[in-house]
Amino acid sequence: GRKNIAFVKNAAKKFKNMIRLAEKYKKEVIPAMMKKFGYKNVMAVPKIEKTMVNTGFGRLIMGKTSEEQKKIYTAILDDLILICAQRPVLTKAKKSISGFKTRQGMPIGAMVTLRGRKMHDFLDRVIHVAFPRSRDFRGIDPKSFDKKGNLTVAIKEHIVFPEVSPEKAKTILSVSDFKLTRSSDRVPRRMTGQKPKEKVSRTGKIAVAFEVGKLIAQKALEKKIKKIVFDRGGYKYHGRVRALAEGAREGGLQF
Repeated sequence: GRKNIAFVKNAAKKFKNMIRLAEKYKKEVIPAMMKKFGYKNVMAVPKIEKTMVNTGFGRLIMGKTSEEQKKIYTAILDDLILICAQRPVLTKAKKSISGFKTRQGMPIGAMVTLRGRKMHDFLDRVIHVAFPRSRDFRGIDPKSFDKKGNLTVAIKEHIVFPEVSPEKAKTILSVSDFKLTRSSDRVPRRMTGQKPKEKVSRTGKIAVAFEVGKLIAQKALEKKIKKIVFDRGGYKYHGRVRALAEGAREGGLQF
């Protein structure tokens, strides 16, 4: 039917992309590197042997029951299968550490090793799709290479891959400034008979952002979340962004 035809077309496009990347390496990269670095043999030119995709979820399953742990890492494995088109392997803890609440043999991460066609297909999607969709992406730092020629790149949001639907992402909590008003604001007549909005002791948008940060901390602590990562989204750390962060810190969050 139509679904099978669409699947075949998508597979054909991916295969063309893989061929495009492999052919570019053979026709353009190899001659350019032989000329620049003086390689006499084609086999001496550096090439990509494999691509490893790994993720850690030890903090997510810390202190959870076995059933809750299985639900968490099963969802992560499903996303990795969609991204890499290959089943990942679970990485397990080698030692029991009471401070981290981990036991020996407990799954704490997942890893996928790609070679050949799947590797070229994945790299093509990372270069032409994932990186352009990444927020504030400014290229790859040359310092990311180690002495052996291995490149390490971190991707904060896995939803940059089109295979993963953002609708499936879980929202832990949300806060709006709708419940907060300035001290000089009045309660509208249509709100008569209802509870008045919570008033902010300070004035201005910065004060409202500070109170929103405190509300975020309050809701997070109710869900037993103490440590977070504060993403500024490319904005400078001043004004309302700074007030939001200071309010969250005063509320008890650590970041």
